[in-house]
Amino acid sequence: MKRLTILIAMLIATSGWAYDELDLIKFMATNTCEGCDLSGADLKNGEFSSAKLARANLKGADLSQSNFSNAEL
Repeated sequence: MKRLTILIAMLIATSGWAYDELDLIKFMATNTCEGCDLSGADLKNGEFSSAKLARANLKGADLSQSNFSNAEL
């Protein structure tokens, strides 16, 4: 029972910062992912000019040194 409680606590603690792997693959392949969950994703040093990310969840994502010029955020 104690292990189950610890496992549930770990899942709850990490779920707010976990991006959807398929959303990240889609975005990296197409530069488009409207409404996607990219929370906590590592997007640093990326070239994302003209990306389409309207309504995407970018909370906690590392966007440092990335180019989002002309992107739809």
